[in-house]
Amino acid sequence: MRVEREEGTPSWRRFAELVNLRFRPPLRANPLGELVACRRTGSVSDYQEQFLTLLNRAGLLTEPQQIQLFTVGLQSPMS
Repeated sequence: MRVEREEGTPSWRRFAELVNLRFRPPLRANPLGELVACRRTGSVSDYQEQFLTLLNRAGLLTEPQQIQLFTVGLQSPMS
């Protein structure tokens, strides 16, 4: 887990905050639109984390749809 690498084992309070950040209801009215607009601007790892967070809020998508959206957002070239 990224937090453990960067911060060590989180306290229960910090863990609860992180769970809420990742899985809470969407803050905006168009979570699918946010996922479609998601693009890699930094590392692939950062993009993957952002994509998965948005994916959890976007509703049901088939695996092929998820793969297509993820691949489009990767953009090229990858560094």
